[in-house]
Parts: sequence; structure tokens; C-alpha cells
Amino acid sequence: MLWSSYSFAGVEEVIKEIKKNKDLAQGFNKVKEYDKRNNWRVTNYKILEADKNTRKHVLQIVKKSEGYPVRFGEESLRFEVRAGDGWGWDARNDRERVELTICCVNKKTTWTAWSLYLPDDHEIIFPAKTMLAQFHNDADNPPAFTFQNQSDTRGNEGGGYWIEVDHYIDGGNNIPKKLLDISEMNGKWNDVLVNAKWTHKDDGF
Repeated sequence: MLWSSYSFAGVEEVIKEIKKNKDLAQGFNKVKEYDKRNNWRVTNYKILEADKNTRKHVLQIVKKSEGYPVRFGEESLRFEVRAGDGWGWDARNDRERVELTICCVNKKTTWTAWSLYLPDDHEIIFPAKTMLAQFHNDADNPPAFTFQNQSDTRGNEGGGYWIEVDHYIDGGNNIPKKLLDISEMNGKWNDVLVNAKWTHKDDGF
């Protein structure tokens, strides 16, 4: 979820490059639970079945030398979702999405970090939800934590960076809490670091 499009115009090429490019991602080889699933994937996977010309904008690698914002090194990832960018289940359920996923972690203490940049002209579509990261559970179970670009729909504030903890987590109530104001978010890099212990017992955090 970084910002930064050159010759790597296809989603497939990005997924291949991210495995070896330390400017884009590091540490994924330590994700060990299921070796056969220890890889980067794009969701909704139906994106890969679409015409490449219609989806070349959704995920790209871009360079600092071309004027794109880059947090570390010389390159970063640029995500763009346009009206109508829905495939498969998303298209049938009024969703528009592109996301990178890495699987899996189970009953471990983990440190996860990412950097996020939203341009000054980032469009706020509140009260529609813009999700900007999530820790998802297996199968169709809801995500334990999501990071969003707006408050709960019962509120009245769009923009910024918010965390929503699902109700099945101790202390969770599905009401987003603000981490960053819109003035701290747009036009700036923000580094996010999450330390979590994933367990069904009472000693998780």
C-alpha cells in the first residue's frame, strides 16, 4: 500500500517482482504456516482473468526517478481503484477493490509494518468505506482488524486513518477509532507498525 508505473504494468509482473525487490516488501519468507500458500496474491483473483488493458492501472511499480513518492529505496507500489473496478464476487456485490495478500500466520507473535501515502487530492467517498489494510481470518470469517479512511457510518467524518476492531475481539465493537487526522494523512508518508499475538486464548494482544 505504497504509492509509486513503469515497465511493470501488469499485475502478474508486480506479484513476481515483489518477491525479490526489497524496496517493495521484505520478510515474507518468514510466513511459514502453509508453504504452499506462502506467496503474494492479488484479490479479487478474477482481476487476473480480465483484459490487461482494462486493469493495467490497478497495481504498478513506480520509481522515484520518475517523480513518484517512494518511502525507501528507489521504487514503491502504486494502487489505483477506479469506478467500475470490480471483478467476480466484488462486481456482483457493489464492491471495487484491488489488494495484495500474503498468507498465513497462526498462533504467533508478529510484527507487521507498512508505509502508506495518499496524495493531496485523494478523494473521500464517505460514507462509503475505503479500506486501506486488514488482518483477515480464515475463510469467510470477518477481519480481526481493519484500517479505513473514514469513521463509522454512524459518524460524520471522512478522511484520515482509522482502526476498526471486530466485536469478537476482546474490547472490539466495530466502531472505528481515529489514528490520524486527514491533515496528518494526505500528502505525507505514514509508517504503521503492528505488534500482535494471534491466539484463541486470553493472552492475545
